Amino acid sequence: DMYKMFFNVGSIAELNLSHFNTSAVTDIDGIFNATAALATLNVIGWSLDSVTTPDSQTEDSIFASSNSNIAVWCDQPSGLFFEKECQKRFISKWKTTSAGESITLPLVDGYNYEFFVDWGDGTVEQVSSHDDEHASHTYADAGTYEVSISGEAQAWSFNDDDGGSKDNITEVVEFGALGWTNLDSAFEGCRNLESFSGGVTTSVTTMKEMFKDTSLTSLDVSNFNTANVTNLERTFDNMSSLKVLNVSDWDVSSVGLSYTDVVDTERI
Repeated sequence: DMYKMFFNVGSIAELNLSHFNTSAVTDIDGIFNATAALATLNVIGWSLDSVTTPDSQTEDSIFASSNSNIAVWCDQPSGLFFEKECQKRFISKWKTTSAGESITLPLVDGYNYEFFVDWGDGTVEQVSSHDDEHASHTYADAGTYEVSISGEAQAWSFNDDDGGSKDNITEVVEFGALGWTNLDSAFEGCRNLESFSGGVTTSVTTMKEMFKDTSLTSLDVSNFNTANVTNLERTFDNMSSLKVLNVSDWDVSSVGLSYTDVVDTERI
């Protein structure tokens, strides 16, 4: 029974409840009602199979008088958690060329991580820190795998490391809504990256060198919310293959750089 468990808790802005085992829970009526300050909620892994109260999965039954803009991380098959849309997953493709090859997610010390990663070979693991052992995975066979991440990940940075997994990532199908805040050198040096799409960047403050030294030929990031970005230095530097770049809806009012500090206008 979790009836009104967090009812009228007005000071909590973030709740990570992904560790809760709800398989036997029957009543969650009003669990998040009147949580006016709640901005992010992680209920990844929750089973609602035993829930009988409330008897309908409507938003008002568990979110009445709460923050209407709560970002909910969930993995319900319907894509909804009591009518709240599950935040978009980060979906990417990675290629291994030999049996027993490993890839490592480029997580950054000092940032929050609490997500599930589906490695695309039947393995699903939980990652809770930048140095979590489950942030790396070994594949039994060579091939291309679709990797899906659901939850919170504030920072991502390949930073053109020496070799490493930057050469394995080939496609970003959907960059997702993981609570990104720092994308400094996010895909720097990913010379086998062929396409990039999506991404919710509302809270991002830096995109410095984000796509530097990548092999993309076209890039449409017009959907990026850059209102809080203060650093775009060399974001598209040394992208020798890039011919088309769409940043048409970017707000760069907080960025103290000229256009030529950000892109190489001779190539684009």
